[in-house]
Amino acid sequence: MKQQPIVIVFDDLYPGGLFTLNRRLWRAYKKRYKGNIIVIAGIGFDQHLYTDTFSFADTHYTYQVPRINQVCIFFLVFFHTLKLLGNTPKEAMIVVNNAFSGLAAALFCLITHRKCVYFYHGSLHKEMESLGHPTTTMVLKIRRFAMSLFYWTIQRLTLLISEPVCFSPYAQSLIKKHFGVTANTEVLPVPFSYMPATLQDKSDARRSLGFAEKSRIILFPSRIEPRKGLHILIQAINLLHDKNLLLVVTGPLHGESVEYLTSLTQYDSFHAHKRIYLTGEVNPNGMHLYYKAADVTIVPSIRLEMLGLVTLESLSYGTPVIGFPSGHTPNILESINKKLVAKQIDPQSLARTIRSFFKFSRTQKTAIEKQTERYFDTHHSQEESLKELQRILS
Repeated sequence: MKQQPIVIVFDDLYPGGLFTLNRRLWRAYKKRYKGNIIVIAGIGFDQHLYTDTFSFADTHYTYQVPRINQVCIFFLVFFHTLKLLGNTPKEAMIVVNNAFSGLAAALFCLITHRKCVYFYHGSLHKEMESLGHPTTTMVLKIRRFAMSLFYWTIQRLTLLISEPVCFSPYAQSLIKKHFGVTANTEVLPVPFSYMPATLQDKSDARRSLGFAEKSRIILFPSRIEPRKGLHILIQAINLLHDKNLLLVVTGPLHGESVEYLTSLTQYDSFHAHKRIYLTGEVNPNGMHLYYKAADVTIVPSIRLEMLGLVTLESLSYGTPVIGFPSGHTPNILESINKKLVAKQIDPQSLARTIRSFFKFSRTQKTAIEKQTERYFDTHHSQEESLKELQRILS
């Protein structure tokens, strides 16, 4: 049976979980169902990292997105999306991922009587939460309020016009809390295969990356920003007084992330004693080596882990994960072993959890491995996920 063409729309090819998620989802879909996939996306400053990001797509429509203020970006993305959607087949299904292009696509589908599915990843909830954050000046408070209201309006309209799909019950609860949209919100499981690394794989990965065989490697494979909790992780490691611990950080390094890093109290000491290794941006195709080389991945996000994609990626390679009781992360980890979740969001609790992990017996580690495999079979079966995606799109 011939598949309906699918148009996937993005604001901008910005590195992060959203694009990793889409690459995984649509590559699997394309392999299973074939069909014609078209991508509409803005190209930002880091386009050189994403030459093969959408290798599954049959057609690309792209435009340049300069780094200007958010209101200007909104109009730029909005009008480019509308213009490029006019080039797509009339029978095509429209799938959108971001707020700016999402509203344009939803309005386009409303006018042309097409179906529009909104893959809600929740990246803009942090703009909503900024209303509650302390600010230094009245001007900044007014600006934050205005931008949050702006984003809220865009998201609300998009969710109401299109058919919203999210990737976890936690994300679904946030849609209900912030927008009151629940009746037609689907939860789509993300397809994953459990492919645990062997001891030889771990050894080979360490050798390839230049890490010492005897090091205890803690991996932080997230964006370097306060919300992701790297400052808490560094404080926790400092409390452990373990000279064999090496913290490997694979997040992209740019102006804001460098400023955040250098402001941390213990960073200079860590850097001087070579207890932290900053890789900079890692090509998605090379991340598997870091997961395999690590003893444990730490996800110390303070808030807004909509899915826990990093958690799932790490677990899929057989590398255990420790996280905070925040977002969807504890829902995943508690299904495997409750001792993988710190009791509180603070350095002391995280340090105790890490210390406890490194004392696990072989029996406990084997139990975690078996439960992890069971978790993927139950919640992230590729067969069931793709069937559900096909049902949503049909």
